[in-house]
Amino acid sequence: LAIDRNSIHMPRIKNIMTEDEEEDTKRKIELAETIKVIFKYYRERFIESLEDKLETQRVEISQNSRKWDEYLTHKENLEHKRRLARKPQMKRMELKHDQNFLDYVGKSRFYQIVKLKNQYIKQGKIKTHAEEEQFWELVLGKTNNPIDELMSKSFCIISNY
Repeated sequence: LAIDRNSIHMPRIKNIMTEDEEEDTKRKIELAETIKVIFKYYRERFIESLEDKLETQRVEISQNSRKWDEYLTHKENLEHKRRLARKPQMKRMELKHDQNFLDYVGKSRFYQIVKLKNQYIKQGKIKTHAEEEQFWELVLGKTNNPIDELMSKSFCIISNY
């Protein structure tokens, strides 16, 4: 069986309200409309105050960022000026050759031996590398009689030894 919706007829129930009920529903409708108006009013006021707050925050942020930029440029300028400022230069030390001090300072034995060797080279008593090696053997005591060897070569020994 196919049932067609159009073929089914339901009896209509009439809305039967009393006068009190009608007045009550009218009051409720009016109350709902006034609530909607009040809600709309406060919503608009909230949006306006929120927009005002956002605008003041934008202004504060722009002022703070401008102040921060000014601070940074001021700090950079101070740093630049500090870098450009001349620093007091230290006095430059001059090296002085003081022969009196050098004469006063004691000489080591090695220094004296090298000085003696250089004297012998200048005087021509040591001419070859073999003679220089023989000199060092005599000085270091590798031979039996260093003084006799030096004397036979006619070396002059410094009295400080």
